[in-house]
Amino acid sequence: MKLSRLTYKQQFYALIVLALLLCFIAYSRSFGPTFNTVNGYYSAKAKIANSQTLNQRLSIALNKNNHLDAIIGKNSTDPILVQNAIMEFVATRPYDIKIMSFDPMHKAKDDYFTVYTNSLTLQGGINELLKTMHDLETKFELSRIAHVNIYLKKNYKTRKNELFSQLFFRQYEKN
Repeated sequence: MKLSRLTYKQQFYALIVLALLLCFIAYSRSFGPTFNTVNGYYSAKAKIANSQTLNQRLSIALNKNNHLDAIIGKNSTDPILVQNAIMEFVATRPYDIKIMSFDPMHKAKDDYFTVYTNSLTLQGGINELLKTMHDLETKFELSRIAHVNIYLKKNYKTRKNELFSQLFFRQYEKN
């Protein structure tokens, strides 16, 4: 086909179509991959920044976890000594209470800690029991009260209700 047979208007339209075709080919061959590469670069950069903040948050969480582990498992005192210290501490309180029973120590172990649980049953008046529990919670450092059970029990010999308090102490030891 000869260009001389086409009018100037048709040649102009053919030139525009040819220019659009060349733009489309140039975009698909070089500009498109370049834009995709730049977008990939920015998304990779964002992922790297996100992973760095995740690493920082993870290290902060690990530090907090190690700190809490150190606090929880700080008492590495022999559990038998703790048991004796509980008995001695309660016996030296100036309150009118009786030690009714001191159950054998229970030991539970998991991946991180060994938990020793002691059970102590006291008998006395409500004020004396509460004062003893308060002293154990605030002044006794080797173990912590984990659970308290206060109950009444009928004494059939004296025909009176007696007040009891069963205390459970927990001691954590880091493995």
